[in-house]
Amino acid sequence: MSTTCFFSLSILLFFWLFTCMALVVILRKHRASSTEPASFSHSEVLVGLASAKYREARDASRRLSKVADALNIGLIELKDDRINEINQSAVELLPKDMRSDRHLIGLSASLQENSPRILELGQTAVQLSKLPISGSQYLVLVQDVTESFLMARKFKQHERLALLGQMTAQMAHQIKTPLAILAGQAQMLARHL
Repeated sequence: MSTTCFFSLSILLFFWLFTCMALVVILRKHRASSTEPASFSHSEVLVGLASAKYREARDASRRLSKVADALNIGLIELKDDRINEINQSAVELLPKDMRSDRHLIGLSASLQENSPRILELGQTAVQLSKLPISGSQYLVLVQDVTESFLMARKFKQHERLALLGQMTAQMAHQIKTPLAILAGQAQMLARHL
């Protein structure tokens, strides 16, 4: 009886495996026919999704560049010791000799993250700020701060003049007080003589 039972179980197991394999084949054919055309492979679908995401990222980058241009903010993207992208405002704000890869990489290396630096370029002043994006990729913001820079310079000059006025008033007071005492004593002495 054990041999008959073993044989029956073996046949049942064989039919069960055969049915499972047939179901898997049928499901695969059904999925392939219902979700994607037969000519597409999984790698082609992944490539299509990746290229769609790449186009989406490029469009977002272009929109950001347009907004920055509208606000007159220069954007320079540095990647692996070279300029990857530069918008029109950055081109207009920086002199031609400063737009080279070598010069910008050296300038970027001298910038500290989140610590802006102001450069005087003849009649204008620009502020450069370095922002890390990822790994060896940085974004350098270029802003025209000429008006603010000139106002700060005038404010410092007015501050110095006010300080000079205070020092002059104190010195006049320090000199005037002893002279007034001497003048008073000289008048008293002149009355007695």
